[in-house]
Order: sequence, then structure tokens, then C-alpha cells
Amino acid sequence: MALEVRIKKQFPDFLLDVEFQTEEEIFGVLGESGCGKSLTLKCIAGIERPDQGRIVLNGRELFDSKKGINLPARERKIGYLFQEYALFPNMTVEENIAVGIKEKKKGEKKKKIHDYIQKFFLEGLEKKHPSSLSGGQKQRVAIARMLAAEPELILLDEPFSAVDSYLKWKLEQMLLEWLEEVQVTTLLVSHNRDEVYRLCDRMGIIHKGHMEVCGKKQEIFQNPGTVSAAILTGCKNIARIATITEGRAEVADWRTALPLPDGGVGEAFTHVGVRAHDIRMLTVDEDGRGSLGDGRRGLEDIKNTEELIAVLPAVVERKIEGPFDDIYVLRLAMQKETDTVFRVEIARNEGAVFIEKQNVKLGIPKEKILWLR
Repeated sequence: MALEVRIKKQFPDFLLDVEFQTEEEIFGVLGESGCGKSLTLKCIAGIERPDQGRIVLNGRELFDSKKGINLPARERKIGYLFQEYALFPNMTVEENIAVGIKEKKKGEKKKKIHDYIQKFFLEGLEKKHPSSLSGGQKQRVAIARMLAAEPELILLDEPFSAVDSYLKWKLEQMLLEWLEEVQVTTLLVSHNRDEVYRLCDRMGIIHKGHMEVCGKKQEIFQNPGTVSAAILTGCKNIARIATITEGRAEVADWRTALPLPDGGVGEAFTHVGVRAHDIRMLTVDEDGRGSLGDGRRGLEDIKNTEELIAVLPAVVERKIEGPFDDIYVLRLAMQKETDTVFRVEIARNEGAVFIEKQNVKLGIPKEKILWLR
């Protein structure tokens, strides 16, 4: 394993309890603000000292509470890109980059600075101070300084939070190219699920200081496993299971009972969820029966004809137009006094159009239900 982390640290009102392993890869850590993402990086970097546990990088023990090992930050060979880049304000661009370079000979150091200036498109900015740089320029300087130190591990703390969406896309692609070139294990922490999905193959989710799930990104998004993981990966429709009897889960807020998944241990599930783009939103015929027939399978003209595990009558409360998708907020029929609403997202190019106050039916595909703890 390139990196092994198993640590605990107690704060006055917060316990950081994190365990995970990575290969030589870009590993994403997803979590909401204040969940312990940055604290995890600081413990790995040697800025914070865990109360107990172990941190091993490429076979080197950086921290081991039982053995009394706690290498200082300067000896860990870790590059840390802080949220605000942490450039030295009184130093120029080339001086900031020089901080990370190990060469002692002046000629070699000067050549390496020049190489990084060119590599990160910083020509003409060599004598400028951070205060006169744009957000993207500051980031490139910070990354150049970090890579110049030839770290064994790179820690990226919300690296794109200070730039606009267009520049963010460009910087992401540049960063991927740089990381592929240097082949260094990288930890990227973010609260942005799309960012983690684009940049990482494997990921973990931290909730209230605890690493809840780890694995391949596709598997976690398909089956997040926990309520907090479902929320962080973008699920907008989550309901509590009221009771579980005879292989069925009663979901009171949805006014339906759902058969448990094959092999599922009912007692382990507390909630169910379905993503907004997975719900089939269908019109209701004049006789009120709806266009789903017996309610078990969708129409032939529906893009996906999965078996529908539930068909729920609902009313469109609001339509919100997005640039590429329409978002519908719906309330189940006969539930005007409840706060439970559904969010459904339909791609504009699918051609489906609904209006406010329209009666519809919501079809939930069996394979799209998220069973959660």
C-alpha cells in the first residue's frame, strides 16, 4: 500500500476516527464542511498529532502511537496544497518556488526554478508577488512549489474552491496531466461530489469525523450504503423506513411498502432513497388510471423500461428550469399537510414537459432504490 492511515484524535466536541488505504492513485475524500477532511490531511502532514493510531507512507512509518514515532512535518516528504495556497506574501513567484527545491548549487537551483516557471506557464510573472496574481496564477505557483520539493505524497485541500467554473475546468485538466507525469500518490479532499468523481478513481466519504465508506467511485455512487453518503453523492429523495415485516419495508412518507432487496438483511436498513434523475414521471389518463397499466413496468416509449417497484400519484408543485435539465418539485396526492416532497430531474432533450398543478404518477424503478443505514 502507498498510504495507510488509521488514526483517532479527540477534540472538545469532535472525534476524528479515520481508517483507509490507498494505492499510487488520486484518492478522493468527500465530506461536508467541518466533517474532518482538512484535519485528516493535517494529521497526515504532521501539522496535527493524532492521539493514537498509525500512518505509513510507502513503507515508512510517519506516525505510530504505540512505538512513539512521530516524524516532524519537514521529514515526511509530503506536498501540501492548502485551500488558500499559503504562498509567502513577501516573496516573488520564483522565490516561492525556490523554497521547495533541495539542490544546494546555485546554478542547478536556478535551472530548476526556470524549468518550473516554464512548465506551469508562469513566464513574465517571476518577479511578481502573490498580491498581484490572479487565483489561477497563485494556484500554479503553489503547485509548482509543491512539486519542486519532489514529495512522496501530495495533499490537495479544496484546491479549486477559489476559482470560477471555467478556470476550474482548465486547472483540473492541467493538474491531472501534472499528476500523471509525476506519478505521486495524491489525496484530494472536497465537498464537491462532481469534482471528486471527475478526478478520482477511488474515494472515501467522511461524516462527522468518521470514514463511513471507501471504494471505487462508481460503486459508491451506485450504492452509497449510508444516509450521509447518499446525501453527499447527490440523492435528494430519502425517506425513513417505519417498519420491516415479512420481507417488506413500510415507508410511511411515501405511502408504500417496498420488497427488500434479494439477500438484504432488513434490520440493517433504516432509510431508502432514489435519485432525482432515476424517477419516471408519467402523465395520468383522463380516467385517472395513469399510463402505466398494471403499474409494474413502464411504457415502451419510456427511455428505460425497468420494473417499477412503486407507482405513486403526485401533483406538480413547482417547475424550475435549469440550463439543461428541468427540475420538478412534487407532493404526493392526499399529503398536503406533510413536508415530504419529491424532486425529479428530467433532461431537456428528453422532451417531457409538465406544468404546475398537473396530476402525474411517479414510477420508481426497482434497481434504482438505494437501501441505506
